[in-house]
Formats: sequence, C-alpha cells, structure tokens
Amino acid sequence: MRLVSAIVVAVTCTISSAVLAGPFSLSDDSRWIALASRQNLDEAIGVARAYRWQFPAIRVMQATNGWYAVVAGPERIPNARAFKDNLLRTGGVPKDLLFSKGDAYVSEVWKPSPVVTLGEAKFEGKGPATLRVGDLSVSVTSVPEKDGSGRIPVATGYQSGKLAFTIRLDENSSSEAHAQVTAIRLAPVAVNPRSCSRPTGVARIAAL
Repeated sequence: MRLVSAIVVAVTCTISSAVLAGPFSLSDDSRWIALASRQNLDEAIGVARAYRWQFPAIRVMQATNGWYAVVAGPERIPNARAFKDNLLRTGGVPKDLLFSKGDAYVSEVWKPSPVVTLGEAKFEGKGPATLRVGDLSVSVTSVPEKDGSGRIPVATGYQSGKLAFTIRLDENSSSEAHAQVTAIRLAPVAVNPRSCSRPTGVARIAAL
C-alpha cells in the first residue's frame, strides 16, 4: 500500500511540474530579467520601449494572471545577487527587478524591431574617440573629478558643426574612464506637421 501511495505522489508531482512549465520556461541557470508588470498592454509596451536601448532583447509577455510582464533576456545568471548588484550599479533599472524562470508566461505579445547600428566608437581613457554619422559628430573624452579622485567620461555632440549637446556620465567616475558611443536608427514615426521632419537616428552613450 505504501509503495502504491509513493507511486501516486511521484506521478502527481511530475504532472504538477509539467503543468507549471510554460512555453517560455527556462532551465538550469537561465532566467528572464523581469523589469516591470502592467495590467494594460499599451502601458507595458511603453515601459519596454523605454528600456529598449539598455536591453536590446526586451519584450512583453502575457502571464497566466492576465498581467503583462516587461522582461529582458534570457540571460545566464549563475549568481542572482551578483548579477542584480551589477545591474543596479550600472543604473537605469528598478531596484525591485526580479529574475524569473518564465513558468507563468503564456505568450509573447510585443517585441521591438531589430536595432540598426549606424556606427560606434570606444573611448579607452586616453585620446578622444569620435563617431561621425552624416552631419552628426560625437566626441568622447574625460575630465577630472572636482576632488581629483577619478575621471568622468564626457560626450560632446555637434550637428552640422554646431554644438548640440554635452553629456557628463557623473555616476561612472574611475581612475581611467572608459565609454562607448553608438549611433542607432530609430523606428519610423509619423511626420511632425509643424516641422515636416522625422527623427532618423540617435546616439546612445554608455560608460564601460
């Protein structure tokens, strides 16, 4: 009788595991990076678009409870605490982000179109790095901290020879600053009736 009960329990556990596993379930140390969840699909897509440049593999999943999860990945995460600490150190992510095996995700409802890279340049901490795309020129160099404790990457952009922007990556100071600038093409948008123009590209700058 005990043997029969043990077999029934084992079969029940196997069936329960199969039911819990969904089409986007991950195994081993692979995980989805769950950045946010929303009840409204349009809101979830809006959040996903905001994270797109930081996480190219961003997408929106619908969960079994009807909510929409904004997730990136999947990524191999052997040490969840170390991986999360590194993301928080980089900045731009919510402190309450979670790692999910994806068992509750039933369908992928939104995914961005592929990002078209127009060019990139890396600043290695010595001479300035310059990226040129059309009439846009972005130069990356570094300046010393006020207290002399390190150096800060600074990016300066020029459009048709005129100063367009200056960005200081203050949160990423180090003894030898490194950064990368990448120009990517934006997705087509409706024409602005006032200016009759549309954005075609943007420069993404990140400290390394």
